[in-house]
Amino acid sequence: MVFWIASLVGLAIGYLFGSTPTGYLAGKLLKSIDIREHGSKSTGATNVLRTLGK
Repeated sequence: MVFWIASLVGLAIGYLFGSTPTGYLAGKLLKSIDIREHGSKSTGATNVLRTLGK
């Protein structure tokens, strides 16, 4: 029973981490900008690198 509960909790945590837009968070944390308003208006890695730099 504990195995199934731990599995469900692990799946829920994995889902939440996987659905977090890391490009958006990088823009907010590093430069305090909304990355969706700059460059190609995408939260993808290429737009983040172009906008924020390395």
